[in-house]
Amino acid sequence: MSIVETDVEQIWQTIEALPPEGREIIRERLLEKSIKKSPQILPATSLDDVIFKISFDEYLALTDDERDSIHISAYSKYRAWIDEELERREAEWMLVVGGDVIETGETLDEYPSRDKLYKIGRQFDRVPFVFVANPVIEESSWAALPKNDFYPDIRRST
Repeated sequence: MSIVETDVEQIWQTIEALPPEGREIIRERLLEKSIKKSPQILPATSLDDVIFKISFDEYLALTDDERDSIHISAYSKYRAWIDEELERREAEWMLVVGGDVIETGETLDEYPSRDKLYKIGRQFDRVPFVFVANPVIEESSWAALPKNDFYPDIRRST
């Protein structure tokens, strides 16, 4: 790795260690600055999509099904980007707000709590999306039990 790449990597690690407010200040300043041959620097991880611009209050006013649909849509549309970012960051999950990655975690033990997600949603007035590496999608059928109880039923093919 060249010295320049090493310096850039160290700078990137320093930026990622900042709290979300600090990263937002840096992002805004980068967007304001011009560089030769490029009118502006855009963060490599920024996603410019209306789905990431939904206000947090608007999101909370939706039904559970509508909120699920938004998350599924974002994951479906950006799956390649999500997988690439998680791998590049060596993360098991990442938190995306307003189209920018603001936090990552190496294990699911570090997954943000519901309270933390609400706080971040209120702070940025945007939907906090948590994307996980290789999410498990349950496709098993459910077997009914007495007293309106259910459990996954794995059927064997014969």
